[in-house]
Amino acid sequence: MEVKAFSSNGPTSFGPNEHWNYIYFVDATKYKSKYFIVYEIKLSSDNMIFLNIKMNKNETFKDHCKQKRRPRICFSELKKQLKKYINMIFKGYIDQLIS
Repeated sequence: MEVKAFSSNGPTSFGPNEHWNYIYFVDATKYKSKYFIVYEIKLSSDNMIFLNIKMNKNETFKDHCKQKRRPRICFSELKKQLKKYINMIFKGYIDQLIS
């Protein structure tokens, strides 16, 4: 399992040798108000769908990893490409999880 969190619209980076079965993203762009959204993607790091994510016009996630480069992509772009594989599993204030 891998967990990534982001608090801005900047890119998330991945190690070229990272491996996971599922990956989770925590949208912490509203962390000051303690509001979070958690997304689950049930694709492994070696799944062809994930490996073929476009990092730019010419290169994929797999291309970057093969070149031992850290793939970087904004979650909004990842969401566009993996729309049907992304499930929102939590949306709300952190207090809702604690109580």
